[in-house]
Amino acid sequence: LMQAERAFLEHIGADCRTPAAAYARMDSGQMSVDFMLASDDLSNMIKRTATGNIVDAYEIGKKMAFEMSDTKSHF
Repeated sequence: LMQAERAFLEHIGADCRTPAAAYARMDSGQMSVDFMLASDDLSNMIKRTATGNIVDAYEIGKKMAFEMSDTKSHF
């Protein structure tokens, strides 16, 4: 589960001041991950949820990082 969270933070280039979050859990045999990415001033926020097989955790986190970073670039 932590692989999805860590992949997301790694691929958005997060540090301790980055307004971002990822929370993974198992739900009915599937991994479910909530992601959040905000602008530095917190005036804009993106939230997404992804589900999938736990063996794909890293790729799910990485995919969401790229998708959400692209959206954030339009803030």
